[in-house]
Amino acid sequence: MRLPGIKKKWFKSIVFFLILLSTLIAIGIKNWPSNLETYYSKEILDRNGVLFHCFLSKDDKWRLQIENQLLPKKLVNTILWKEDKYFFYHPGFNPFSIFKSGVANIISGRRLTGASTITMQAVKLQTRGKRSWFNKIKETFLAILWEIKFSKEEILEYYLSHLPFGGNIEGFRSASHIYYGKSLEKLTLAQYVALSLIPNRPNKLNPAKNPELLREKRNQFLKKLFLAKQITEEEYKDAILEPIFIQSNPLPTRVHHIANKFKNSSANRIQTSLDLKIQDQLEVLFMNESRRWKRQGIHNSALLVAEITSGQIVTWIGNQDFSDKENAGEVDGVEAIRSPGSTLKPFIYQKAFERGLITPKTVLYDIPQDYSSYIPENFDQKFRGKVFADNALVQSLNIPAIDLLQKITIDTLMAQLGKMGMKNLIQKTKEPGLALALGGCGTNLFELVQAYNCLADHGRFKPLSYLKPTFPQKNFLALDPPTCEMVKNILCLNNRNEALISMATNKENFKTTAWKTGTSFGRKDAWCIGFGKKYVVGVWFGKFSGEGNSNISGLEVATPVFQKLIENLERNTPNYQDKTVSKWKKRWVCKETGLKLANSCKDSLEDYFLPLVSNSTPCDHLKEIEVSSNCQISYCQNCKPKTGTKTIWVENLKPAYRAYLASKEIKTWSPVHNPKCKSVTGGNVFNFKTPVEGRTYFLNGKPEIRIEVQMNTNSEAFPVEFYSQGKKLNTSKAGESIFINLKEGKHILHAIDNLGNQTEVSFLIKHF
Repeated sequence: MRLPGIKKKWFKSIVFFLILLSTLIAIGIKNWPSNLETYYSKEILDRNGVLFHCFLSKDDKWRLQIENQLLPKKLVNTILWKEDKYFFYHPGFNPFSIFKSGVANIISGRRLTGASTITMQAVKLQTRGKRSWFNKIKETFLAILWEIKFSKEEILEYYLSHLPFGGNIEGFRSASHIYYGKSLEKLTLAQYVALSLIPNRPNKLNPAKNPELLREKRNQFLKKLFLAKQITEEEYKDAILEPIFIQSNPLPTRVHHIANKFKNSSANRIQTSLDLKIQDQLEVLFMNESRRWKRQGIHNSALLVAEITSGQIVTWIGNQDFSDKENAGEVDGVEAIRSPGSTLKPFIYQKAFERGLITPKTVLYDIPQDYSSYIPENFDQKFRGKVFADNALVQSLNIPAIDLLQKITIDTLMAQLGKMGMKNLIQKTKEPGLALALGGCGTNLFELVQAYNCLADHGRFKPLSYLKPTFPQKNFLALDPPTCEMVKNILCLNNRNEALISMATNKENFKTTAWKTGTSFGRKDAWCIGFGKKYVVGVWFGKFSGEGNSNISGLEVATPVFQKLIENLERNTPNYQDKTVSKWKKRWVCKETGLKLANSCKDSLEDYFLPLVSNSTPCDHLKEIEVSSNCQISYCQNCKPKTGTKTIWVENLKPAYRAYLASKEIKTWSPVHNPKCKSVTGGNVFNFKTPVEGRTYFLNGKPEIRIEVQMNTNSEAFPVEFYSQGKKLNTSKAGESIFINLKEGKHILHAIDNLGNQTEVSFLIKHF
């Protein structure tokens, strides 16, 4: 059956419409936009929103995302007036523009104008389809879908972020930074008008290749804007006179070590806590100092600066030269695990103050000691003998620190360090020993600055952060505030003599500046960690190759740099009134021991103490004994004669300290105990049984010989301590011998018994 012509025509139209509708539905289903996500360059910003590092997008474009609220209003108005005056009113396509464009093109016989809206252009930028009628229809339909799914602002942001500006540069923000070296909001009228023209013909209007052509086109467009009353006459005249001064300004790639932390982040824009003004200010100074020490063979260095109250990091320099591959410049010295040297000592003293073991003027002993075959020395290989606790900390003496660590226990210190976030130190130091006090462990600059920040902020711990927080950091009390205050006071400028002249002559402004140095074993690391009124600063110098360097010293290398940095940082920082209430009280103590004055004490000095905490034992540096009339023999209750005695006061010296003085040929006097006292000596003289006085012992080709040491004395005189050159060797109990290994040379052994009697023996060791 044949359909009438009219019906056949309608039937074909319906079929065509259904096919077209089905095609459009299929296109819509396949291309329904879920979001406008794309590959953007990753931006790393400082706390004030300043861009300091940028990564290429995944498709190797310099494409910075644009947010509508950051767009200059005049730039938006210019783009809309140029490209799509009715952008905020049409549904994705503009039928009036299509009709107008079609008529103009038909009359002229060639394509004069297009009818693409900004939405259609944005779709084309995403699909990157070739020019054809089918693609034009497809783009129109997709534009409608975009208008349904997304807001006008989102579409405009996408469009302005993807416009081509030549090469691999896309988007207005990227072009603004690269061509003018500044952000969009700082562009002049002439500059953003010039930029708005480049996407029409990116290659021909390339500002680097054809600046004059771009200037001509810019001025033509400025005239159109003026005639259309989009800009004033004054703006127009000023703009056309402005030269096309464009130069290549690569997007910044600075502070690599911290920027690389975000390289694989899903976020396009990361705002850090860094302050680029402070970073720049300190970077120049630090790099100059680092280059100076590099000439001395110290190839690596790092700097970390944080605000004390917030814990926010303001400066991060992971290495002096990121591009120095020969010296591992890409390694981040802020996070590299190194030996901390003596930088942990303040926390030992803080805990000793808290336990009441010492006060600032407690006398400690810096003398040779043997800790079960561990025989430490000071950095300068000298010993000071008796020294006040505060001076021992400032001078970074090793033996007093180890003695205190023994008393507070290693486990206590490790638990305390753990509270202050020193996770690497805890994890990587599985069996810590007494060498922990001297840096026998592994940690990094980040953890040390974080710990010192806790010390600076009256014991309050907060994790250091390099991200700008959206809310205040949580913190808790990790250290005892009064004892933190005392450690700070000991380490501050007023108690130091190694300050720079400029600081020393301006003590009032830097009186609260405190610091501690550190030099690792083998001179591999130089540290200085400290703080002032507002900032905590950590400096490290060393070599990632692991080699030592005779120039590496915390005092000589890191400390002067720290002082220059803190002086530069806080020169204009006003002094503030510390609101903490001190719990320390003053008292007079004996100058010989730092203990509470006793009736026998002669010299005294003022000290601080914590009531009900600090040691209140009276001084015992003098003891009262019964002696013969000529003061040469002392007696105990078992041997004291009925007549011919008198009472005197004698120094009650520690045997180890008495041996140290003897090694320095400093004579000490105390009467010998009654040799006829059977309860002590049993009639035997206190002397060496072996080795024999004046004897020569031979090595038999070996580097060392094992010598037996045994005493002639009564069991009640034990234990007996043995010393060589002031160093304690061992202690023997009654009836036992000890054995020591000695090398070639003349040796003198000292022995001191339980009552303070002492004797010595000298002998020679040599090869055949």
